[in-house]
Amino acid sequence: MRSLYSIFAIIVFFSQSTLAQSHEVISPDKRTRLVLSTSPRLLVNILKENEILLADVALGLTLKDKRSNLRIVKENRANEAGVIHPIYGQERSISYAYNGLELHFQDKTTLELRVFDNAIAFRWLTALRNEQVIEKELFKIPLLGTERFIGTTSSSFHGYEDDYEFSTLDSVAYDTLAMPFAITKASQSIVFAESNLISYPGLHFKKDNTGIEAIFPHVVDAQDTTHFDVVVKSRRNYLAKVTGPRSYPWRVILLPDSDIDLLKNRLVYLLADETELKDTTWIKPGKVAWDWWNAISLTGVNFEAGVNTESYKYFIDFAAEYGIEYINLDEGWSDQFDLFDLKPDVNVKEIIDYAKSKNVGVFLWCVWHTLHRQMPGILDQFEKWGVAGIKVDFMNRDDQEVVGFYHKLARETAKR
Repeated sequence: MRSLYSIFAIIVFFSQSTLAQSHEVISPDKRTRLVLSTSPRLLVNILKENEILLADVALGLTLKDKRSNLRIVKENRANEAGVIHPIYGQERSISYAYNGLELHFQDKTTLELRVFDNAIAFRWLTALRNEQVIEKELFKIPLLGTERFIGTTSSSFHGYEDDYEFSTLDSVAYDTLAMPFAITKASQSIVFAESNLISYPGLHFKKDNTGIEAIFPHVVDAQDTTHFDVVVKSRRNYLAKVTGPRSYPWRVILLPDSDIDLLKNRLVYLLADETELKDTTWIKPGKVAWDWWNAISLTGVNFEAGVNTESYKYFIDFAAEYGIEYINLDEGWSDQFDLFDLKPDVNVKEIIDYAKSKNVGVFLWCVWHTLHRQMPGILDQFEKWGVAGIKVDFMNRDDQEVVGFYHKLARETAKR
């Protein structure tokens, strides 16, 4: 939970050995309830207004060469309420409140659960000091299949660019469900999401005739670059390698009173780590005039429209006239596989200087694996040119390697 400008009260109870096998956490408004049992296995029931919405949800974390031992050695309970102030966004402040439970197990894993009004979140933590291999994270939800489904599906892991389906769970086009998605059960919308994804693969679900179960893209064993894509040839039999004590991503279940409440729900943001940046004044969100959207099909101009300096100056004039903060130079300003090799018809420095004179920023499009290979030198060049931002494309994956690239890129660009 972000703690910037937080106002909170925490009550913690410690126990060196907890014998009880059933644990309950109730939301601050008393309407949402989580009931957890640890024997003979870890199961969770989720209720709202005393109606069971999800029953016998199985949870677990499997580490290679580590035997699972769910004997509870310590239990922490907490309640917290506070306010955070986002750097940017629709609200100047966001309030939150939850009741929480931490269960510390004999095998040095911890399950942390938080129950909010109309939402539940949980995550795993490990306290082992050496390198560990995460073989499996269990998150299995029994369902009938008749529940209404809204989301995207695929035959495998994909790049989140598919059309949304409005169907029943048992009649979706493919078996792999991408995050986020929603089901409706007993007239209650239930939305699944995740937060704070760091050095770990993204969460997906696989459906069968018993319900849905979490699946993850495993660590890459072999891959090959094919044009814009890096195609995975084979994967290893584990999710991630981690070193030292750490937490894992939050699993988020939203239980809105009405679907429109989802527009106001900020829980995914609230659960994320606080920014690492000391200075955020340079972050300036805004709209973008995007050449690719209309294929640079300019009409009524006295020059040949296309990927060239004159066309981009026209976009800059348009953006300046209509209060659009940025333009984007999409594919074509450079060789896609060598960002230092500029196309002769595109003078990037001239374009950026002209944009600055109009108070417009310039973004540059890049293929991710080219950018990755040419970092940090190409980022230094972007800084010298005065580039405002970059649009990075074709990752099409969220395994541990690519998630790590996202964070590395964010840190390196923030330095400049």
